[in-house]
Amino acid sequence: MTWLTRVRLRVVVFVIGIPLAAFGAISLGPAWLALPLIGIAVAAVTMTVSRLTERLDADTCLTCGADLSGQGLNERGVICPDCGALNQHNPPPLPKA
Repeated sequence: MTWLTRVRLRVVVFVIGIPLAAFGAISLGPAWLALPLIGIAVAAVTMTVSRLTERLDADTCLTCGADLSGQGLNERGVICPDCGALNQHNPPPLPKA
């Protein structure tokens, strides 16, 4: 399983799991507790997704998660020194006509 797939799986689990846990707490608790729990659930999902996806915009290997910031860019992208995967974070610009 690649690093990007693991990140996606964690995000899906948290996006589904946190609202289900909040719904379970709301159904078992008193009615006045519903509104604060919904707000807490929205904040928790937002912060969790933000923390899990913060490295996606950096030069990170999408296969193993290694840092690619010091690697040279060639015409096809960046080659990861750890796993050898080809990553295309910032492809070179097209030549002007």
